[in-house]
Amino acid sequence: MKILTDIGHAKNAYILKTIVPQLIAKGHEFHFVYRDKEHTKQLCQAFGFEGLDRGKGGNGLIGKFIYLIKTDFQFLKLVKKTKPDLLLSFASPYLANLALLTKIPMIVFDDTEQNWVVQKIYSSCSAAIVVPSCFGKTLSRRQFSFDGYFELAYLSSRYFQPDPSILKELGLTVGEKFVLLRFVSWQAVHDLSHRGLTLEEKQELVAAFSGMARVYISAEGELPAGLAPLRLMTPSERIHQVMAHSTLVLGEGATMAAEAAVLGVPSVYCSDLRPGYISDLEKCHGLLRSFTHHDFQAALASGKEFLQQGEALRQALSKRREKMLSESIDVVAFLSWFVDQFPKSIKSMTEDPKYSLKFLE
Repeated sequence: MKILTDIGHAKNAYILKTIVPQLIAKGHEFHFVYRDKEHTKQLCQAFGFEGLDRGKGGNGLIGKFIYLIKTDFQFLKLVKKTKPDLLLSFASPYLANLALLTKIPMIVFDDTEQNWVVQKIYSSCSAAIVVPSCFGKTLSRRQFSFDGYFELAYLSSRYFQPDPSILKELGLTVGEKFVLLRFVSWQAVHDLSHRGLTLEEKQELVAAFSGMARVYISAEGELPAGLAPLRLMTPSERIHQVMAHSTLVLGEGATMAAEAAVLGVPSVYCSDLRPGYISDLEKCHGLLRSFTHHDFQAALASGKEFLQQGEALRQALSKRREKMLSESIDVVAFLSWFVDQFPKSIKSMTEDPKYSLKFLE
């Protein structure tokens, strides 16, 4: 099949990094569109995903609407040129509109319940919606779930191994404590009704942890002058090596909080945006702690506690991670199978909703 996919977030690129080679080996052809957002374009280039750069996007409701119309026309031109058989979407509004206009079948991968605007569009025109079992919404009768998290497509022990050389790249010695802070821009569609940490709170985090460990910041957009020197300059494709060796990951980004959690790294999430996978990693596996932005001081205290616990905490988290992995499927094998065998995979999952358990790690 000819498959057209839209990469709007770094997480999409990481998932495709492991899935695309398997599908290409089975004879499928990919056409990529990507957004020039933060590190997404850089990752696509690093992973060899050559395709159409759809630009940086729009800000605010009006800006996003204008960008939507412009991008929809870009996609229509691309479809006439490439003639895809299947659309592979990560809850992309552009592919949802394309599916409505062209009737090309579309598979959607989604794990963020708060993305309701786009879900309203794609739920009516998707051939299949694939979500983790912790996903808290039913969007369609064509919705299928799997035991695990999308983060495991690139961070399970089958597909990722920590590389200690990252410490030398960071100028750190073995055993030296360091904290990775994550700040987001709050410009995504599902972010519009939410707010993040204030500048004062970010400065308080840096001040509190600087006396206990080295501090690095991963952030969307510009950082104020006082925090800019702490920006992590590691290439995007190496961010998970940094994360794997961190003493603590704390921030307002759900993806990075979950990534740290599935790696068994002490993780504190501070936001009122609460996807099902965050709650599941916390309540079912004890792999992270989450707080709303109103509970900032509690999040800060939790981070300090994690830093003080040190190696004992890492060992406890390692055991919890192993248990979580033992209960999760091989996400890459499952997702690759689902796309490769489409539409037969829909029939298999409909007849046996637990079919994904055939892909247990």
